Amino acid sequence: MAITGKLIKRLTRDQLATFLKNQEQIKAFEGLFDAAEVASPSTIDEVSNAADNAQASADSALAQIQMINDREGTVIRMIVLNGTPTLIPKGTAVGFAGANGSNRIKVAPYLADGGTDSLYFVGLATQDIQPSAQGYVTLYGRVVGVNTSGAPYGETWVTGQILWASPDNVGGLTNSKPTAPDNVISVAAVLYASTTIGQLMVRPTISLQEYYGEFTKTTTQTPAVAGDEYLVTWDNTEISNGVVIGSPSSRLVVPASGLYQVAVTLQFACTVAAAREAVAYFKKNGVDSANSARYQSININNGYTALVLTEFFSLAANDYIEVGFGVLGGLNVSLSPIVATANFPAAPSAVATFLQVQQ
Repeated sequence: MAITGKLIKRLTRDQLATFLKNQEQIKAFEGLFDAAEVASPSTIDEVSNAADNAQASADSALAQIQMINDREGTVIRMIVLNGTPTLIPKGTAVGFAGANGSNRIKVAPYLADGGTDSLYFVGLATQDIQPSAQGYVTLYGRVVGVNTSGAPYGETWVTGQILWASPDNVGGLTNSKPTAPDNVISVAAVLYASTTIGQLMVRPTISLQEYYGEFTKTTTQTPAVAGDEYLVTWDNTEISNGVVIGSPSSRLVVPASGLYQVAVTLQFACTVAAAREAVAYFKKNGVDSANSARYQSININNGYTALVLTEFFSLAANDYIEVGFGVLGGLNVSLSPIVATANFPAAPSAVATFLQVQQ
């Protein structure tokens, strides 16, 4: 199928208005209609190639024509496949969803709720993309003829505002910057706010996702034999992005490689008026971590003593950290929590925090 002046003449002014900014541009573009039959082959081929593609629709040709107008600035687009069984509307935020085994990636509407890595974000759909069909996604540059009012998401967008990938609406945008554990992806700026002829300047800026977690032990753990090793078991996740309590529950497992800062506070209670020593240390993948041990003397009957550990670990995906501890000089020492009172919150018997500080 060849794109000729006759086919271009079928475009209505409403269609032209989706990618031209004003009436002067529309009139100037209409002036090109009569010259379409004798246009340079390279210009016609750009449009014709898109229309000749077996997966392309009339919208693909319109997207190509829009590229001609966009030459006033840099625009980068990618041909993709709709990897879903439903229509991806123009202006939808999309992410990587696989490949077709040949030369195209598949995309699906993106949700920035932390469930998918930020690196999977691709861009904004330049056109309606039918199920399993090809279409264009803008990676950088203008997208025009979209709803930039914010109304579909219960927001009010204004010109000059930054929009982010939405953690609440699949494929949507928001003018409220998300925060962890949601993905933080700056997607576009509003060039012109409108319900029908809005314009966006797409320039995705991806904040690398960092993993973290805070875990507590809310029960008592008492050594049965002085001098033996015991492993702290964790029973509660306070907050987490990626780092989890493993199996057995002494393991705290990271999801991805990186440098992690790990900090642990242990609260010991002693029930005798005699000198005792508590020792604690880190273990990486079941092996004692060199120079990680700390000792704390305890001689307060019915009192509490805190022991703190802090280390950096270079970890691979699915590596785990454990905290070993023991008592020297006798027994009657335990990891012991304190329940909440009317004036003060509870004190766990152990707290561990993980923070990825480098990818």
